[in-house]
Amino acid sequence: MESARDVLSTHVGNGLPYSDRLATSARRPESVVLQVDGTISGIDGLTWLSSRRDAASAAYLVALQRESVEAGWSVSTHARARLAHLRPRRAEVNELGAAYLAALTPGAAPAVQAFRRAGIAVALASEVGAESLFGVATALGVSPDELRAPRLRFDALGAYVGCDLAGSDAEVDEDSAWRSSAASAVSRRTVWVGTRRSPVFAPQATDAFIAFSGVVARDGRPDAETSVSSFHDLTALLLR
Repeated sequence: MESARDVLSTHVGNGLPYSDRLATSARRPESVVLQVDGTISGIDGLTWLSSRRDAASAAYLVALQRESVEAGWSVSTHARARLAHLRPRRAEVNELGAAYLAALTPGAAPAVQAFRRAGIAVALASEVGAESLFGVATALGVSPDELRAPRLRFDALGAYVGCDLAGSDAEVDEDSAWRSSAASAVSRRTVWVGTRRSPVFAPQATDAFIAFSGVVARDGRPDAETSVSSFHDLTALLLR
């Protein structure tokens, strides 16, 4: 099983306090975004791709992470640079999708079904690519339109040529687009669930973050409202 590696994730500082804390609020969220990597699935896509590269490639990713933090790169710049280095082929992305599906976390499917029955919209998120999530989305009954991940582009031979972020068809300020989308999500009370709060799918300081430790054990996250170790506990928390 490929576990999540913080070194491959976008750096995010502590989130600002959420005005409607999970610990005291009796109001259910209207939508939930579930990280696929290390949460819905036991596979972490970035780690999975990195494991197929040589040691020099892995070292470059570490340096890229450090540079993005020190230089204050935008979310879109870091995401593009990381994918441009990994250059996942279409066939490889399809293999990753199958690996995600084969390693679904126990209780994930029943939890998604319970959320939907309760009227809570469910979206899936990943820092790798939406194309790798189609199988998982189908298995969980999540619409392909509810995938928060880069859209990858390939040439006729299946080689990686680029990605589109935030559903943009043109070169725009994706970070502004994410912030705009996040602002509208606040009124809907969206809850983000995953191993890390990444602005690729969870813009900082906009919504509640629940840290999931059922796949990758962690002592706690300072930017999380609370943490859960299973989807049974997550369902009990959100549907109480």
